[in-house]
Amino acid sequence: MSIPLDHFEVSFLPGDPPKIIRIEEDPQAAAHWSLFNLEPGDGYTGALALDGHPDQLKLFRWGEE
Repeated sequence: MSIPLDHFEVSFLPGDPPKIIRIEEDPQAAAHWSLFNLEPGDGYTGALALDGHPDQLKLFRWGEE
């Protein structure tokens, strides 16, 4: 990551999509980012952060058709 973990803040409120709410170096930059929760498999969790707002996101699972 290019930003230290203590220089940005994220929100994971129940019922709301995860989002970046503050980036210390550039307060307006948080609005440019999209944050997605990933559930890659039992016992694992993950996240995807993208600079921008994609129209769609596709998740492919290894070994599934």
